[in-house]
Amino acid sequence: MLPFIEQVSDELKEFLFIRGKEESAYYTCNALLINDILIDTGVSTTYLNKLLENYQIKRVILTHWHEDHISGSNLLQNCSFMCHSNDKSPIEDNKVMYKLYGYSHQNPPNELIRYLEKYNLKNIVISQTITDGDIITVNDNYNLRVIHTPGHTSGHCCFYEKDSKFAFLSDINMPGVGPWYGGIDSSLLDYEESLKKIKNLDIRIAVFSHYGLITDANEISDILIDALTIIQGRDEVLLSLLSEKKAFTAKELSNKQLMVKNIEVYEEALPLSEEIMIEKHFEKFLKQQLIERKDDGYILS
Repeated sequence: MLPFIEQVSDELKEFLFIRGKEESAYYTCNALLINDILIDTGVSTTYLNKLLENYQIKRVILTHWHEDHISGSNLLQNCSFMCHSNDKSPIEDNKVMYKLYGYSHQNPPNELIRYLEKYNLKNIVISQTITDGDIITVNDNYNLRVIHTPGHTSGHCCFYEKDSKFAFLSDINMPGVGPWYGGIDSSLLDYEESLKKIKNLDIRIAVFSHYGLITDANEISDILIDALTIIQGRDEVLLSLLSEKKAFTAKELSNKQLMVKNIEVYEEALPLSEEIMIEKHFEKFLKQQLIERKDDGYILS
């Protein structure tokens, strides 16, 4: 077996965990190979080429549109590709990513262009879209249920094999970052509901895109609880900074690093993500009637 591949467990010999070359650096991600299905391709070009030399891959499931999950997809030219319909557009036309990261198609910043060029992204045709509750037949022994978990992106999906109590949880939480909802299509309210939805599943073994392979059910639960706790902490910090008189905008608060701290990939290419994430909290607070609009900003109700 290749050195970056391991069986998920002794019982699940057909479930092969593929550790991304730089899983914790957010330039690659972890993946899963079951029978002829590969979930996410962003393990690195080197690893993908070795996979293709040693395994027959016919179907690819992309959990969402982010660059670290779809890079290298062009190497699998004879495969059919699946993703949620909400994330189809930026996968089929990578320039849509500029808009989803908060910039215009016509004039994205050079930093973002250079950052995305590192991934050598190519437009990929999606042959099948998936939706919540769909069943993907792996073989006679296993079926994957699609769990639509919007929030990180609009079409972010997880996958659950009920009989083995296994889940592929993609970016439902990320080490060092926590829940990330810094895209235009992200939703904090949806994210919290998605976390609760996943937490209600009976999961004994899970693969996260950046945490890795987790075989302890309590640890899996802790990672999910931690995500909700981080969001709650962000809520509290933001509310403590707001006033009943002086209005604040998300842009004014975005230089305080309240959401994501010291993550090179975001500082380099996605400076708007902090502002967008704060705005998502404001949307939540408005719905909860905790704040109200004043001038161009927000004050406490």
